[in-house]
Amino acid sequence: MKKNHKVEDIIFTLFYTISRIIIKIILNTYIEYEIDDILITGGVAANSHIRKFLIDKLSRYKINVFFPYKKNFVQIMLWGFHT
Repeated sequence: MKKNHKVEDIIFTLFYTISRIIIKIILNTYIEYEIDDILITGGVAANSHIRKFLIDKLSRYKINVFFPYKKNFVQIMLWGFHT
């Protein structure tokens, strides 16, 4: 492995790889359960590069991707749903 890699290139490659893994998981779920609405929260939802990549790729399959405005919103919503 070369030692002269730019930090930006390493980070881009990491985000790209994470995005591809998430897309594979979502597509497998889409095929198995016919789910076409996806809510993504947490660190992935906070990363604008991953969000843009997911929206672009999943829109090709007509999968709707939703991101909450705040992480706590989802936690509160789920708490309310289960009480």
